[in-house]
Amino acid sequence: MYHIFCMGTPKRILIVEDDEDIAGPLEHTIRRLGYESAGILTTGEEAVAKVSRIRPDVIIMDVVLGGRVTGIEASKQIDPALKLPIIFITGYRPIAAAMEANNRFPLSKPFSAHDLKKAIETALGG
Repeated sequence: MYHIFCMGTPKRILIVEDDEDIAGPLEHTIRRLGYESAGILTTGEEAVAKVSRIRPDVIIMDVVLGGRVTGIEASKQIDPALKLPIIFITGYRPIAAAMEANNRFPLSKPFSAHDLKKAIETALGG
């Protein structure tokens, strides 16, 4: 693999997903697309507690997570001063449609690497 250094440092993406069958391949795809993984968290509570320390450029977060805090609730509790774009992933198409209508960045499962790249670029303002 060749790295192009003139593009600056790769953007760091944090994954918040409790299904390891999704999280692992998602992390692999992120790296293949040229981004850096900031790690994988499995609950909304973890995300709220650790995001300010991890300082990712983008968060990819499942809407439905293990634990008491959903992805939507966690996104509201993450420090707003960080102004982090959050891409929500869900297997429920009506939720994705509602989120898109509210200017969120949803991805419906299953999604392609192309869809993921497009969502990340949109979230980063590119």
